[in-house]
Amino acid sequence: MKKVVGIISIGFLFLYIVGSVSAGNLGKYSGSIKVARQVNGMISSIDLQTMIITIEHKVNGEDVESSFVFDQGTSVMKDDEIKTLYDLEKGDVVAVIYVHDGNNKSAKKIKIGGE
Repeated sequence: MKKVVGIISIGFLFLYIVGSVSAGNLGKYSGSIKVARQVNGMISSIDLQTMIITIEHKVNGEDVESSFVFDQGTSVMKDDEIKTLYDLEKGDVVAVIYVHDGNNKSAKKIKIGGE
């Protein structure tokens, strides 16, 4: 009986130590989760050289412009068709799915036609 209690105690101690060490390592991941957001609006400018797209949209009923950086990994879709960044034009209505990446808003997906 004492052996069983001793083995169970050692098992709980082991689980406690492993759990504490694992929880302590979670701190390095704090703040690294990037939440995707979406903006719906119209392209007011797009520069393929600097890889920046600017969208006119409304925030609290007021017209504003937001700029997003993009790269060759940014996907572009229209309905179910895959498009390219070269298919985007000023005046297109789009939805931009982006994440904050440091000081930039990084476009991950652009849907032509919005929604």
